[in-house]
Parts: sequence; structure tokens; C-alpha cells
Amino acid sequence: MPTKKDRQRQLLVAQGTLPPSQAEVRFSSRRTAQATNYNEEEDEDSFLESEDETTPAYWANVPEETGPIIDKILDHRPLEGTEVDPSYAQKKDFEYLIKWQDKAHYHSTWEDYQTASTYKGFRKLDNYFKGPVMADMYATYKRKSEPEEYEQHMVARETERQSQLDFQVVERVIDSQDGEDETEYFVKCK
Repeated sequence: MPTKKDRQRQLLVAQGTLPPSQAEVRFSSRRTAQATNYNEEEDEDSFLESEDETTPAYWANVPEETGPIIDKILDHRPLEGTEVDPSYAQKKDFEYLIKWQDKAHYHSTWEDYQTASTYKGFRKLDNYFKGPVMADMYATYKRKSEPEEYEQHMVARETERQSQLDFQVVERVIDSQDGEDETEYFVKCK
């Protein structure tokens, strides 16, 4: 236990009025080696490269694709005049309702697989085929053996289709402006 005199000395050292004794100064033995100097010469610029060292930016001159992009696949239906066998259904046997990126649901269009596969984001179409389309084909295949499950599946699909129509109902008109051909309206849909 420190004496009263030692405590007074510690207090004065802590306040900075007395210099610490040799025993009170701590030294680290970890970095006894010379410290590295990271200062650079003023006339040397290490970030400049000669032209033969640079990699050409070959992608900088490629024009960015500005065509329509698939945002989501909303629905599907068999092509007109075709009878789809549930056991052998293929992607090209259907038309798909596509919601386009940066467009409202009102602008969604029905596209066949061949046309839709040329747009950016067509993998969403492949994933949609593996999910809801194959589920529909399975329910159709089991239609006779499990009519209750088929009916339940069809009711759920119809409910989903009705909810998709709600996205096209205008809730209110927010603003209007004169367009090139006619008046354009800025609306909020449900």
C-alpha cells in the first residue's frame, strides 16, 4: 500500500507538475526495430502509369443496352390454337404476361417465349416456367385423381389473377401535362 507521500507524488505526476521517475515510465519491447518511413519523394508520382502499362477499357466503348427489361412475369396462358399436354409442356407452348421494368402494370404485355427470350431479364421467364407453370401442369395432370386439390389450385390462381387486375385500377389522378400527341396524366394506382 502506497504511503501518503507516494500518493501525493502520483497526484502531482498525473497533473503534470512533476516529471515521472524512471520506474514510472513504461516502455514497449514490441517494436524495437526501426519504424518504416512512408514519406515519398516530392518529384515522383507513383500513380502515373505509362500508356503501355494500362489495360484498355474495351467495355467503355460498348453502347449500353437500352431496350425493354423484364421486371416480373405475372401470368401465363397456352398459345392460341394449341392443346398443351401436361406431361410434355414446354416453355414455347405458352404466352406470358410480362411487367416491364420502369413501366406500370398497365403497360404489361402478353409475349410468347421466343420473343420474350430476346429481352434482358429473360431468366425470370425460365424461373417462372419452373415454378407456377409446372405447378399448373401438375395440378392439371392430377385433375381426375384429385379433383378437390385441382379445384383449390384453380381458385388460388383465379384469386391471383384478380389481384393482378387491381394494379391497373386508377385510384386518383395526381397531375397532368401536355404530351406530344395528347394530354398525359400522372396517376396513382391501387
